[in-house]
Amino acid sequence: MTRNIPETGIVPGLNFAGADIAAKRLVGYDGANGRNAVALAATATTKLVGVTLETIPAAVSSVAVGARDVQRYGEGILTAGGVVAIGDRITADASGKGIATTTEDNTVAGEAISAASGDGVDFMIRLTLGSHVP
Repeated sequence: MTRNIPETGIVPGLNFAGADIAAKRLVGYDGANGRNAVALAATATTKLVGVTLETIPAAVSSVAVGARDVQRYGEGILTAGGVVAIGDRITADASGKGIATTTEDNTVAGEAISAASGDGVDFMIRLTLGSHVP
């Protein structure tokens, strides 16, 4: 699998939480900690920032200490939380993994452009952050 990331498709991610955020997970805004602060997306209605490109260690709370990359645009790699079919709309499960959704008002990270046979399998996603299931 190869990511396709536009030039402006990456933002820094800071993790103020006490636990690492794994690579290839959905993250949302951490409004309590300001600009570039992200938190694991743990619900299907989280306002999403993007997909982590690498693990964001716990307590990485300043760009100088080492913010990690979060992909916002393009085609990325996400770890599935269950079976995903090509064309499924994707939202976050409780672990920040991508799951298929058809539930009204769920936040959609994007559309699956490859399939995943189950939990823990990586798949490709075309990111369309900011959309919702109608």
